[in-house]
Amino acid sequence: VNNNSNVLKLSTTSVSEDGSYVITATVGPETAADKSLKWVLNWAATCSDPISDYVEMVVSEDTLSASIKYIKNFPHEIVLEVSSLSNPTISAICSINCYKRIEDISMAGASVSINDSYIELSIDDSNRTIDFSLLAGEVLTNIDIEDFSPSTRTTGTYQVLFSDVCVFSLSDEAKQNLYENGFSYGSDTLNITSAVDMSLYDLLSYFITDFDTLSAEQFYDLMVWLGESDCWFCLNCHYFCSLDGSMLWDISFNYRLIGFSSLVDIYRNVNSISLNYSQIIM
Repeated sequence: VNNNSNVLKLSTTSVSEDGSYVITATVGPETAADKSLKWVLNWAATCSDPISDYVEMVVSEDTLSASIKYIKNFPHEIVLEVSSLSNPTISAICSINCYKRIEDISMAGASVSINDSYIELSIDDSNRTIDFSLLAGEVLTNIDIEDFSPSTRTTGTYQVLFSDVCVFSLSDEAKQNLYENGFSYGSDTLNITSAVDMSLYDLLSYFITDFDTLSAEQFYDLMVWLGESDCWFCLNCHYFCSLDGSMLWDISFNYRLIGFSSLVDIYRNVNSISLNYSQIIM
């Protein structure tokens, strides 16, 4: 609170019920005949948005206090000016800010490599999908996961540090297909930083129990069963901010990794023929 006079002072008290702040004005001297006040909110910077879209102010009947309620994050600092109705040259001001929060996320890039050649995957941020279908015809051991680069959009006026955790998980469809065909999965999630430079084959090995001990026939069957689902994995990006040991805010975004049904076509194709007899003498 900034005051330009010893005659009018402001103080704030947080109201926990609805998150409002009650601002109380102290007017002097005590013997002043008219203590009526005018309360005005203005942007500190040029902005055409109505302030009422972001905060709500309710002035008390005696005009000696007002409650300020947060509605949503605002783009610029707000200045509250309180002045005397009988003598407008007497005033006090209070600056109002809000903590920066993440409002949205986009995937700036997603890439894999095949034989040291990088390939950018198709990203649809509106539907939150990352498409692997252009890798059709490649065997899983040749496809190395390289990079997923989320980019955030924030609003707010007061900078805070936030943390992020991005993890892979098996999709619900993949889990269902595994369960229905006698396979089980162990680990639920894998931190993305640990997944860099892993092949898709290694990623499946991480999630599926006894994956490395499958026979060739079992592996081919698994690929066909998994191929019934176009989405094998999900990528969850979780952002959070703690302040003084308490959670200030947190938000999560989930991307579905799709296009895997086309990757198993190579395992559906005929690749060998064998006969039960190599020679017959009649």
